[in-house]
Amino acid sequence: MSRFFHPEIPPAGGSLRLTDAGEVRHLAGSLRLGPGQEVELADGRGSLARARIVSVSKREAVLEVLGVERLEPRREGVLCLAQAMLKGARMDWIVEKSVEGGVDALWTFTSRHSVPEEDAFLARRERWERIVFSALKQSGAPFGPRLENEASPAAVLHRAAKEHLGVVLLDPSPRHAPLWKALESRSRDTRGVLLAVGPEGGFTREEQEEFLSAGAVPARLSSAVLRGETAAISACSIARHWIDFFSPWAIKAE
Repeated sequence: MSRFFHPEIPPAGGSLRLTDAGEVRHLAGSLRLGPGQEVELADGRGSLARARIVSVSKREAVLEVLGVERLEPRREGVLCLAQAMLKGARMDWIVEKSVEGGVDALWTFTSRHSVPEEDAFLARRERWERIVFSALKQSGAPFGPRLENEASPAAVLHRAAKEHLGVVLLDPSPRHAPLWKALESRSRDTRGVLLAVGPEGGFTREEQEEFLSAGAVPARLSSAVLRGETAAISACSIARHWIDFFSPWAIKAE
């Protein structure tokens, strides 16, 4: 059943208007759906609904909600990506692919080597939210990640401690253990994992020391030095696979 997104899904028996141009075009143009046919609705916050199309025009589709299921967010086996801001479209790509890869939260922050862009998070947030919805349609996940911005590595570490997340610092040095071993060590007495990924040029020595002194475990992905966006997506995929199938939370993972 085709899935569409709407920020507010009413209870069963209610109706809503789907007015997003892309969603209406996909429903009526690409899929050629019409009155009487059923679709699935999601809000990205755990609500899934079955709905029947009442009417379709070029600008909107009216849907009747037939039934709604409310899901609870994951409380253990949480995966968070803390990504130092990258320039331009690379961050868009990270948002899209990290959602498809199953992250529960995405925090951006500024590090010493980040390219300075004034109010970069606020300027991009609306576009990133659209990218999240598109990626959720691909992945089929009921929840989109929390998109938030932290000011610095120190703020990321403070937030991770508050949310009981074990921090893994991505670093290409051959001295470090592979990612799966770091994930194993940081899963003890936590409810999930935070992956900290630096900008192009990596973290400064001072930033690395800041993470390590706070208990972060350094880890590498491979013998190659990867771009920031490649490292982020690769790490998310490995971490979600490990959490879902091999971690202490595996039997509870959805």
